[in-house]
Amino acid sequence: MLDEVYNDAERQAKKKSGLNCFPQTCPYTIEKILDVEYLPPFTYL
Repeated sequence: MLDEVYNDAERQAKKKSGLNCFPQTCPYTIEKILDVEYLPPFTYL
């Protein structure tokens, strides 16, 4: 389920932004996404 939702969101983000810098697969697990204490590492583009 996460893969399907992420792929749809990635496609929409590429279309709207014109950018092609999004990961092809979700870099987070469902557990991390649902963990209210988790903050992903900040990276500069």
